[in-house]
Amino acid sequence: MKKVNSSTSCSFPIIILVISISVLIPCMVHAQFYPAPRIVPADQEQTLLRQMRNSHSKLEHIDVLLKLSNIHYNKPLKNYDDFPIAMRYANQARALSISLGNSKKSDEALFSLATIYILEDSLKDAEKLLPSVKDSTIRNNIQIGLAYTYIFCPQRPLADALGAGKFYAEEALALSSRLNLIKNKLQSMHFLSYVHILQGHDISGEKELLNIINEYKSSHIDGVQYLYASLADIHWNEGKYTVAIIDIQNALDVVAKSSDSTALGDLYLDQMIIYGRISEYSKERFAAQSSLNNFAKRLGRYTPQFVISTIAHRLIRKHQNERALDYLNLQTKIFIPITADQKSEIVSAYASCYLALGQIDKAEEYFLKSFSLTRDRGWLASGNYSELGYFYVEHKEFRKARPYLLKSLEKQDSHTPIYERRHLYYMLFLADSAAGNYLSAMNYLNKNHRLDDSIENSKRQADVQKLLIQFESQKKEAEIKTLKQKNIVSHLSQERAIVIRNVIIITAALFLIIAAVFYWQFRSKKKLSDVISQKNKKQEVLLNRLNRVLTEKEWLLKEVHHRVKNNLHTVMCLLESQASYLESDALQAIEDSKHRIYAMSLIHQRLYETEDMKSIDLKSYITQFVGYLKESFILRDKIRIELDIEQMQLEVPVAIPLALIINEAITNSIKHAFPGKLRGIIMLTLRKREENLHLVIEDNGIGIADTKALKNSNSLGMKLINGLCEDLNGNMAIHSINGTKITIICNLNPLEKELKRNEVWSAE
Repeated sequence: MKKVNSSTSCSFPIIILVISISVLIPCMVHAQFYPAPRIVPADQEQTLLRQMRNSHSKLEHIDVLLKLSNIHYNKPLKNYDDFPIAMRYANQARALSISLGNSKKSDEALFSLATIYILEDSLKDAEKLLPSVKDSTIRNNIQIGLAYTYIFCPQRPLADALGAGKFYAEEALALSSRLNLIKNKLQSMHFLSYVHILQGHDISGEKELLNIINEYKSSHIDGVQYLYASLADIHWNEGKYTVAIIDIQNALDVVAKSSDSTALGDLYLDQMIIYGRISEYSKERFAAQSSLNNFAKRLGRYTPQFVISTIAHRLIRKHQNERALDYLNLQTKIFIPITADQKSEIVSAYASCYLALGQIDKAEEYFLKSFSLTRDRGWLASGNYSELGYFYVEHKEFRKARPYLLKSLEKQDSHTPIYERRHLYYMLFLADSAAGNYLSAMNYLNKNHRLDDSIENSKRQADVQKLLIQFESQKKEAEIKTLKQKNIVSHLSQERAIVIRNVIIITAALFLIIAAVFYWQFRSKKKLSDVISQKNKKQEVLLNRLNRVLTEKEWLLKEVHHRVKNNLHTVMCLLESQASYLESDALQAIEDSKHRIYAMSLIHQRLYETEDMKSIDLKSYITQFVGYLKESFILRDKIRIELDIEQMQLEVPVAIPLALIINEAITNSIKHAFPGKLRGIIMLTLRKREENLHLVIEDNGIGIADTKALKNSNSLGMKLINGLCEDLNGNMAIHSINGTKITIICNLNPLEKELKRNEVWSAE
């Protein structure tokens, strides 16, 4: 595919564009376009270096050297030293293989060396390796690589390149047929058909490509995208841009369905050229950026420097000259030009930038440098000469321009686009006119005019092609939409049939499972029912026995409480009998003991009189007990005892200590708070707050001078109250303001609280 000029005048931006597209696209072949060693990921380099240092096996050492070489020659973003490093590793691997007498590893090293030479465009060096290769498959792979590079990347006279390429393609075809290497055979056929196209046999070459595409598909061999790219070249050169775009899209579709993305950079580059030719500049920009993005990941058939140069020239055409120069500076740091072709492409782009910026001397320097780089590789194309010729014509240096223009005309052939030929004739007309060669000038002008009609026809065809592309694109989109809808309907119908079938199967299976489960449950329930029935009978017998035992226990407990109450009553009677023989303090002690015993006996009486033998109604109990104290002390109206008690049930472990505390406190108030004939009131308040009991016993008597001393007193009553408070895990406070007030706060479940406290201490 050649780059062509779309201009008819010699104005400054047009000269720039003509210069930019007047040579063949620089080409850097990549291993995956033809048989080559499998790419080794670059992130394995450090691991391989460590493995090489620690390797004790020479065979392993050879494998590591070949992989390291592979990493360096396959880098998409190469540095200047990558090819030399790759070459050094491959030569070391070959030398070590020869020392071991291992021909297999030696051939693998030769394969890597040949691949490096092909990538560097040092094809003669690659050819010299062929006689040393013993393995027929590797020799066939190298032949295909040489054929590909000569044919598709002809950086040398086209006739010579095609001759060499055809020779190696025919050699590869014969050997691959003999070895039954189907893919190599088809690739060789592909290359030969492309030679026929380049030799002017477009129709036969296209038919051959279509047949090879069918063979690829029928053999289920990957790589058909490269044949679509070749078809696009044919149609592009014929001016069939609509068909060429469809070819590229077919290739992109193949790539999307495969795991081989090697060709993406080149396919987008082809798109860029075609869209630029038909002035679809937004699509051209997208294709160019997509091409660069893919070249950053994988090497391709073309070099990224051509894309960079094209974008720079587009910016110059828009008069964004400074931006074009900045773009070149940025991209050449990312995509470093390595080969002479890459350097020539970038240097030429810089020359165009300096020309656009008006730096004429610098522009001339860079144009000459680009020319020199191309000349040093051994072959100059028509575009290389015309590039300098156009530059000198633009700056009225016609004497310098004429030799380059004539040499460019000499180098043109049947594949030179008509736009380039027409523009070259016009440049020669200007040069000869300035030199006074009017007859020659008129001859070139006539040739230019004869091509004008062709140009206009081409323009009209390009406009028609543009409309056709839009129409075909819309038509294709509509067809794709229709096909998608049909596919969706078909897919939905299939899915619906599958769903219905699955639902029926699942329903039947579920029905069988449910029936089996029901039957199993029925059998299980029947067995379980029999077992439960037997157990129920046993449990009924046990429950009857248990009820009898519980009833007996309740009666026994009532009997115990009754006997305890009777025994306490007997003790009281004995104390009363004893009291008749005692006087003073002893008598008083007996009386106090009677009250205490009564408090306890009354609780036991209440317990056996009620159904609940664990707790008592505290309010009715205290009311009855206080009535007993009133009668015992014969208070009459002298001292009034008022009660404010919340309704509550208390268990025996709390009720007995609480009753004894109340007894001691009220008895103490009756005895000491109201001396002589002093009248008074004793108030008893009992409330429940969450898990605590609040007991307050206060009187309006004479009070106590030293409450602290009283609390610490050694009297039996205070000792008893203090001890009972501790049993209840309670706190007691005594105040003497307008009488005496005793406040006790204790826990409703003192035993449970004590157990929790012991657990905490044990944990600590």
